[in-house]
Amino acid sequence: MKFDLQAFNKSETWRLLQGNAGNWYQEASEPDRQKLQNWMYGMLNESTVQIEFTKADGSMRSMTCTLNETLGAKHVNKEPVNQSKTVDKKETCAVWDCNANGWRSFRWDRLQKIAVTIE
Repeated sequence: MKFDLQAFNKSETWRLLQGNAGNWYQEASEPDRQKLQNWMYGMLNESTVQIEFTKADGSMRSMTCTLNETLGAKHVNKEPVNQSKTVDKKETCAVWDCNANGWRSFRWDRLQKIAVTIE
């Protein structure tokens, strides 16, 4: 099955206009969440993706990211920065921040917007 980015962005806009709590990911079924994750990993492996998400402090963050080595992602084996924080990998996505030139992560349930430019 194919993830529909346009429908996702429209539903998020409609949800915000209605003042509803949560976002699409938080209310989606587990199979739909998995579809989004699979689609997103596919895009990240092929190109750069512009995302917006809510940080832990409540502020919004915009990031251009990738998992593609030819686009800058550095694949190195490295110990986690803070081992005391154990977050389920299903809840987070680690990506290469193209502007900061470093690894960053975001929580799937805080993702607000996805934009992909195909060149």
